[in-house]
Amino acid sequence: HVEVFDVAESYPAVRAIGFARVPSLSVDKLESTEALLEYIYPQTAGSERLIGVNIATDKTWAETVARSASSGQEALTDVFNLTAGEENGEENLTFLLFTPVYNSESTPTTEAERLKQLRGVVFVAFDAEQFFSQIYNQEDERLAYLQIYQGDANRPTILYEYGDHPPVEDRNTYRQTLDVLGRQLGYEYEFSNRSLISDSQRFIAQALPIVGLMLSLLLAIIVS
Repeated sequence: HVEVFDVAESYPAVRAIGFARVPSLSVDKLESTEALLEYIYPQTAGSERLIGVNIATDKTWAETVARSASSGQEALTDVFNLTAGEENGEENLTFLLFTPVYNSESTPTTEAERLKQLRGVVFVAFDAEQFFSQIYNQEDERLAYLQIYQGDANRPTILYEYGDHPPVEDRNTYRQTLDVLGRQLGYEYEFSNRSLISDSQRFIAQALPIVGLMLSLLLAIIVS
């Protein structure tokens, strides 16, 4: 499926796609969670060495796997720096999106049954900045400013930033925090009265849930 749909060309923000088998899962004992990597794309010498690794040793990832598996829905991790620890490595902010896969033909109706029937999770890792730059129809950078962030607005982790702040006397500002697949994302959008900006850009909140929608559709294709 990865090759047929040409993920690298069609979804350039996607950094990796994989499947991890989950032998058993207890939401009360996340420290014992195992999510053993069985497949990863792209397949390189480096990525092949990850086969068999338990990706749930990270507490946040284990929590996200459990949230996805127990709810039967997609779940998003917090943002993390993919190149952390690398010498002279540029910051590469990345999200992981987990989708549960069950042994049953359809998603079980109860949490207990979902945990019992759980086979594993499919995940997609994507570059946050590149993804948002693709869904945002950029205006003249002199007349509009957009910042999408995670965390507290006073000390945000900036995921995407574009444009310049318009002059104070000619500035309209929208701010909002949204729950996107279990994570809080905020945005600040400013535009100049001199610019002709469509409603869809003024209310960028409508675009943020596309994060989940687009990747969920991709995952559905891959695991079908």
